Amino acid sequence: MLRTRPSVLTDLNVVTSWVTNQEECDIWSGGSVHFPIEMEQVVAAILWQASHNVAIDQSGKVAAFGQLLVKPHQRLHLARLIVCPEQRGQGLGRMLVEGLVNEAQSQGAHKISLNVHPTNQRAIHLYTELGFLPVENLTENRNGLFTYMEHSGKRP
Repeated sequence: MLRTRPSVLTDLNVVTSWVTNQEECDIWSGGSVHFPIEMEQVVAAILWQASHNVAIDQSGKVAAFGQLLVKPHQRLHLARLIVCPEQRGQGLGRMLVEGLVNEAQSQGAHKISLNVHPTNQRAIHLYTELGFLPVENLTENRNGLFTYMEHSGKRP
């Protein structure tokens, strides 16, 4: 059974175990976390305390994780989106992103944003299906390493 719930700090032990090298770490963390991952470092680097942290739980185990961060100008930002490698392709990413978008909309976000690595075509396709569009934003694109995407924040 799948359910979305607030993430707890111990979920990070599971989530970080899905990241197996520096490249995956950079893609997941936006370059803010170094591999091998140390828990003390990751909690500060991913702004755990300042974020709305969400997990998708499947039969008592973390299957996906994501964050919602407050940004200036009534913009909320989706970050650190990840699905357990063994469960990818089963709709968990869609469930996670839709839940975070709904939460952002309920908080009155004028815009919802995210960054995605340009090689992650499955994610880009999903985000586009869910209403995100690539936007040129030199502040948010991490020196060209990521594609910055925005959603209007409006409900369909």
